[in-house]
Amino acid sequence: GSVVGDEVKIGAGAIVRESIVGDGCYIANNATVEMSIVGPGSTIFNGCVVQYSVLYPGACISCRYVGLNLSGRNTFISDGVTVSDFRFDGKHVQILKDGVRIDSGVPLLGTCLGHSAYLGAGCILSPGRAVPNGWRIVPESRRVLEVFHGDGQVMGHRLLR
Repeated sequence: GSVVGDEVKIGAGAIVRESIVGDGCYIANNATVEMSIVGPGSTIFNGCVVQYSVLYPGACISCRYVGLNLSGRNTFISDGVTVSDFRFDGKHVQILKDGVRIDSGVPLLGTCLGHSAYLGAGCILSPGRAVPNGWRIVPESRRVLEVFHGDGQVMGHRLLR
């Protein structure tokens, strides 16, 4: 039930079900794509699951699960990112409209990444959130070990115990 474009590489154990995959995509080993549209030149890394999503051309997905997501051109979702689509507290997802939070009326609503948006490892997006074009979101600096010397000294960051 899928349409797969030209020069698409699909790795061992990967599943593509009821989806459209554009030309030149790479779907790595054990990845799953279901009920989604994957734009030309996009990459879905090993073991990633993409469901009910639309990936514009050049999107790159490395996290374990993306559901109900719209990813713009040349977006990147790093491994270790959590892209949430459901509120477990029974409340409806809140969204921003004209700078004001409003009730979406549903407990299940994915995320939207603008063109060239980047989510670094460790980021968490709540349901219904949108990341503007070109934004780069990374964890706060105190959570990132940037420089490590072999003598056990960490430069620029305290070790949290």
